[in-house]
Amino acid sequence: EEDAGGIPEYEYSGVRARFAGFEAQDHWELGEGAYGEFALELSGDYTRDTNLDPGEALQRIAPLRLNSGLLWELDRWQARIDVEHAAGQGRVPDNESGTDGYTTLSASAGYRFNVGGSQWLAFVNGENLTNQTVRYASSILRDIAPALGRRGAVGRSYADAPQIDGQVRLLPPEKASKTLKVGEFTRARIVATEGHDLIGMPV
Repeated sequence: EEDAGGIPEYEYSGVRARFAGFEAQDHWELGEGAYGEFALELSGDYTRDTNLDPGEALQRIAPLRLNSGLLWELDRWQARIDVEHAAGQGRVPDNESGTDGYTTLSASAGYRFNVGGSQWLAFVNGENLTNQTVRYASSILRDIAPALGRRGAVGRSYADAPQIDGQVRLLPPEKASKTLKVGEFTRARIVATEGHDLIGMPV
C-alpha cells in the first residue's frame, strides 16, 4: 500500500516459522619468525528458513556466507587481507526479489603508538577493492541502493583496532538539497544493518 504522498507502507506481523542452519568460526596461529607473526581466520554461516503457513521462504534472509582473513603482525605494525564470499539468494517469497552472489576483497594496515598513557592506532584500509556490486539479501534497501563500492579510509583510533569497531554508514540524503561535509555532525535514522555496522539515512 502507499500513503497519500505515494510512499510505500508495509505492515509486519509475526508468523510461525522454522529455522535451521550453522555458524562456525576459528583462528589458527600459522607461525612466528623474523618477519612477524601470521594467523588465519575462517568463518561461515548459513540459515534455512520456512514460513510454516504458506510453506515458502521468509523475507530478507542472508544466504550462505564464507569469510577468510590472513593476519600479520610485527612489533607495532599489523595488517590483514580479507575475502568474503556470499552465495546468491534465490530462496525468497513470491513478493521479494532474489540477490546475486558476490566475492569481495578488503585489506588494512596499521601502526600502534603511544601518546602519554594512551595507545593509539594509525591505519589505512580499503574495502571491496574489486568494486563488486553487492546487494545484501537482508537489507530492505537492496533494490534501491546497493552496498558501497570500492572505498578506503585513513585515520587513527584510540585503544581498539578499526576492523572490530562498529561503524554507522550513511546513505545519500533523501533530499537533493541536503549536502553533508566531511567532519560534519548530522542526525540519521537507522534503516538497516550490515554485519556489525549500522546503515543510516540522514534526516
